[in-house]
Amino acid sequence: MQQSKLIGAVAMVAILVCLLNAYVTGQQGKPAVRPLRVAVVDIAKLFSKLDQKQEMENDLAIMKRRIVGQLAAKDKEILQAKQRRDLHLRGTAAYEAKHYDVELLELERSLWEKFQRKKMARQYGAQMDRLYRKMVKSISDVCIAQGYDLALYKEPVPSLAHAPERASLIIQSRKLIYSTARLDITDTVIVKMNTNPANQAGPNKPQANPKP
Repeated sequence: MQQSKLIGAVAMVAILVCLLNAYVTGQQGKPAVRPLRVAVVDIAKLFSKLDQKQEMENDLAIMKRRIVGQLAAKDKEILQAKQRRDLHLRGTAAYEAKHYDVELLELERSLWEKFQRKKMARQYGAQMDRLYRKMVKSISDVCIAQGYDLALYKEPVPSLAHAPERASLIIQSRKLIYSTARLDITDTVIVKMNTNPANQAGPNKPQANPKP
């Protein structure tokens, strides 16, 4: 009886050895699996260092100054209209006619300002959209060139002191806690975008000082 149990145990061991050898042989015939390569990009730093982003900010400042200057001219025109109105007695037909002129100028000023600010925001938004698409393509190109499979968003450590009531939400919204510096391709992307002629301002760039 003991001899039969021994034979059975030896047979079981032999079967397991054969199965293990078959598995190892099969694995050796397969190509090695390349580990996943991951990069990180500091988007806030990238935006702040792009030449085209600075050009957009300069254009925005020019448009804002133009709006402020034309509003000042319109305010002066309204003031002069009020002064002409006040030359007449309140309640007279002449006064009411001049007052109507003042109301028209004030309405025109208000509508013009709203239109110009919406136009400015629309132009800036369109520029930001084009810049973001160029940025995504540049990140993709760098990842492909350097053999990365995935690019993650790297963000600065948020300050919780100024919004303690939102601390839990801020912590939960973090996308990346830690990454080693060797994974950071931000500087490479910055150089690529700032030296690529396709990323420079071209004919599609909105006029910084359009006619009103």
